Amino acid sequence: MTNTDGVSTVDATAWSIMALSAMRNQPSLASSQSTIQVAIARGADYLRSAELQNQGWGLMAGTDWRVVSTALAIRALIASGASTTDSSVESGAQSLIGRVDPNSGGWCDSRGNLSIAGTATAILALSDVQVGGSAFNLPIKRAQKWLISIQGADSWGPSSQFVAQEEVDFLDASGLKGRIHYLYSRRPQALVGLSTFTIGPETCDGIDLLVASPHEPRQWSGSEQNSWTSWLVFDGWFALDQIAKHLPNDWSEIWWTPSRVVISKSSERRPITLLRRYWPHLIVLFIAAATVWGIHEGGLVTNGIFQIVMFILSTTVLSVFANAISALILNWRRKK
Repeated sequence: MTNTDGVSTVDATAWSIMALSAMRNQPSLASSQSTIQVAIARGADYLRSAELQNQGWGLMAGTDWRVVSTALAIRALIASGASTTDSSVESGAQSLIGRVDPNSGGWCDSRGNLSIAGTATAILALSDVQVGGSAFNLPIKRAQKWLISIQGADSWGPSSQFVAQEEVDFLDASGLKGRIHYLYSRRPQALVGLSTFTIGPETCDGIDLLVASPHEPRQWSGSEQNSWTSWLVFDGWFALDQIAKHLPNDWSEIWWTPSRVVISKSSERRPITLLRRYWPHLIVLFIAAATVWGIHEGGLVTNGIFQIVMFILSTTVLSVFANAISALILNWRRKK
């Protein structure tokens, strides 16, 4: 497959293989099973032929190694039916490990810039290779810690300093130089990278911003992209689909408290849901009320208005304290 003028590319072929592999067992495509299988096999053959001698893949045969192309090729080969111990899959995974940025734990794009999209795609590929195992847990978790560390106040949004685009040079069928311009969606890509093991507080924050502005492409993508594209829609859908794998079928919303992520189910009764969501706030209010009651019983304050003021002040102070404790717990969890 190609998204250039007459030259097959690893990325387009890999995505086509994954799409066909996901759809080949659909009843409506039963009459096309053999055709689909042949297309998948031919695509896998191309990926093997385009593999670089020093392991991994570039955008196309003979081009420089590239993290997104390598990760997509690994995932496509596994989707086509290759074993996780397949020589091309294993060598591709090792090439990813060998090119981790030593300072951050993430991956760089073809221009040498730390890349959210490249890191997220590499995490998915390594997760596919180690299904049921833990061989790559360490690099995966280190990469996820980097994604969390760069989240920012707007959760990988437009204010992020990390580039959301990549320019890749190639030679077309006639030997002329060409260039493909990739525009990535920062926020959905980061959420995909964080959703391999479980859902954390950072994922909850990102989801809130992703779904809060479904009609604004700039907010949906977390980049400077101001118009809708098929890739932008796919990135957002794919992020939500990956996250949904960790949720029960009847989930209604998710949020995080100081110590854990809570998944609310549609089948739960409302009082139970509220209790699970707001128990830290209830504790703060109870402590504040007990404090005011103690002051009153001790005879330190007898004026009713002043008691109310004391209640408000103590609640505020305890809320700030609870937030500080929450931040400490979150930092501790991230280090783990």
